[in-house]
Amino acid sequence: MAKKKKAESPENHERWLVSYADFMTLLFALFVVLYSFAMTKQSETRVLIQGLIESLGKIGLISPPAGSPVMQGGTGILEPDTKITPGVPQEAPMLETQAPTAAADPFNETIGASKNPVAAESWPHKSKEQEWVVVTKQKLDQQLKSQIESKELEVEQLGSQLVIRIGEKTLFPADSAFLQPQFIPLVNKVSDVLADIPGMVVVTGHTDNSLAPIELYRNNWELSVLRAASIVHTLLTNPKIDAKRVVAQGVADTQPRFANDTLAHRQANRRVEITLSQGKAAERALPLLTP
Repeated sequence: MAKKKKAESPENHERWLVSYADFMTLLFALFVVLYSFAMTKQSETRVLIQGLIESLGKIGLISPPAGSPVMQGGTGILEPDTKITPGVPQEAPMLETQAPTAAADPFNETIGASKNPVAAESWPHKSKEQEWVVVTKQKLDQQLKSQIESKELEVEQLGSQLVIRIGEKTLFPADSAFLQPQFIPLVNKVSDVLADIPGMVVVTGHTDNSLAPIELYRNNWELSVLRAASIVHTLLTNPKIDAKRVVAQGVADTQPRFANDTLAHRQANRRVEITLSQGKAAERALPLLTP
């Protein structure tokens, strides 16, 4: 009697899931690596890329780029033709932040980079703009300490800018752009500090959303601009401040700090802000119009 053939097992049509799962795992790992690169500091990323290029060059997968000190047997810091003699002390390489002080542009000069080398060495991975913000913030806090403690003004860092904020109650009568004489010394003190800090100075007037008195001003825009102009006029009485680096503007109630829902919040929104920014980039933001 013939034996019955053993029935063949049905073909597995889901084998593609194994390859698909492997592919998705690799794809996930790739995005994790890309995300980690994006989240690391720029300096760390540069070091990783430099190390990868060096490794690939050593095993012969890529050719050394022209003029690369790393791929030409250098240390990555010294130039290729620099030789180190044992027992002879070598000069430390100059930090990028310690630029020569000769023939420096007053708008591009970095406060603390050359005059305060200790501060520059404290932030080896920070840009000159970041160092300028930190050093200048410390300078403002120190020179305006008594005014800050008495709450006549406050100094705040906003990104790469510094803001000296003075409330309306300190400077102006209610619904007025007339600078009270008793507070002119405060503005003069601020001008003395600004005279020693290079960069652009933008004075901005702010109001709350209540209507300005129609018999005095057409609207809050006019009131905010006139308050800023009043501060600028007092700042420019200091001959050390170049008028080319000062801008006056008014924004009415379009940039409130708080909701205009209480008396305290309305009072906080009525203010004048003196914004400091470094370098000529700020100047280019306000191009001159030629006829």
